[in-house]
Amino acid sequence: MTIDAPGGTLRRRAAARPPMGGEIVGENLGWLLRAGEYLRVGDWLSCGGGPNGNAYAALMQGNGDLLLCFARPDGSPDPARRYYSLVLDDGPGHMGNPYFTFNPAQTNGQYFAMMQLDGNLVLYTGPDPSRLGQAYWATNTSILRNRGGYCLSLGPDGNLRLHDTAQGEPDQAHLDAVPVLWRTTLAYPVLRHHRGSCLRTGEWLASGDYLTSANGRFAALLRDDGNLLLCVAGADRAPDTGRAYWTAFDQGAARRVGTPASGPHCAVMQGDENFVLYNGGRPPQPGDKAPPYWATSDLGRPATDSVAVLRDDGVLAVLPGLDPGTAAAPRYRTTGPPDVSTAVSVNWPTWSRASVPVVLTNRGTTPSSPGTMTITVNLVQVFSNTMGAGPDCQVTRANNGQTTTYTAPVPAIPPGGTHTREVTVENLSRQAPRYAQISVRTSIPGDTDAADDSGYATLTFRG
Repeated sequence: MTIDAPGGTLRRRAAARPPMGGEIVGENLGWLLRAGEYLRVGDWLSCGGGPNGNAYAALMQGNGDLLLCFARPDGSPDPARRYYSLVLDDGPGHMGNPYFTFNPAQTNGQYFAMMQLDGNLVLYTGPDPSRLGQAYWATNTSILRNRGGYCLSLGPDGNLRLHDTAQGEPDQAHLDAVPVLWRTTLAYPVLRHHRGSCLRTGEWLASGDYLTSANGRFAALLRDDGNLLLCVAGADRAPDTGRAYWTAFDQGAARRVGTPASGPHCAVMQGDENFVLYNGGRPPQPGDKAPPYWATSDLGRPATDSVAVLRDDGVLAVLPGLDPGTAAAPRYRTTGPPDVSTAVSVNWPTWSRASVPVVLTNRGTTPSSPGTMTITVNLVQVFSNTMGAGPDCQVTRANNGQTTTYTAPVPAIPPGGTHTREVTVENLSRQAPRYAQISVRTSIPGDTDAADDSGYATLTFRG
């Protein structure tokens, strides 16, 4: 297998320095690679406009692989979100050099991908065609009858195609209308779904992707560590990870079926009514060794359509069929977010000593996460006193002792449960009346109703 005299117009216009540590330093060559053009290490093809807002890149890497990955918002490749690679995944069927050793960890090799005039896409050692090395991978589509009338395209479905352009070049809306000599046949790139409210059969999230409930209040994020996080959404509908109320590794720990690896992960709504978290940056394909580590069910079911939806009440549910609004019973559902209310009352057994109970009640359907309580005691007029809210509080005082603030921990509260913190104030002045104002605010991750997070009471010592 040899290169067929470069000829044509070489796309490279300037030498690229080699990438270091995965840095992208090459050039975006559009979505077509015409006959006679080539990708040097760091160069890429790109294509946006895919379903669900997906964009793709085909990146020539320093390990000799032509990598298919999702693109960043600026259109550059994101190698951490790979979904296919010609050498690693396409395997030995196209390997043209039995002596070539592929090292996935290498980053600074000299390789290039050439769209040849004979209709063959070939990967070579060497920095460019002027210093040609050995061919080690090829599409094996050389037909020689249409010299120079070929091109390689990256389409909005995330697939590469090699076209015979004797009848003209393809456009992105009609790629398969131009004869296709070879193509990747990947169905799953266009099914990557993010920033919607649900995943239907076959759809999936990659690490860092999230769903947002239709009302914009909640988000389900697949974190980079593999954990699935349900939390309150911010003003931009993005996850507010500081307000999480459910995670697969904590509240959903009973559904663990393996161990998350350190690499990328994906969440897949399978066709067996099972919503599954997998190691690996794409849904598992035949021959993959990317095991699951969390699943909503351990029972195999007949092939059927299902939908995983983040509902407006903050519950993630797996439902039969494809309608996220169906009234059918869920196959699986998480608990919803907490709603912790704050109430303050005053008890004074004597004129000189008072007790102020602060009662938190979880009105939600899921245990609340641990949080904090801030208690502020403001003396209307300063008087001699002692006060406290428990030995586990952090205490700060201001305004010459007129204002005292206690920051107290709040444990997890079960649904319908309560937690009480007692504030005590003692009047040592032996004078009355004396007044104090007590205000309380709780901060609970995932709390859905901020309107009842605060409480207030006026304390009066009377003679």
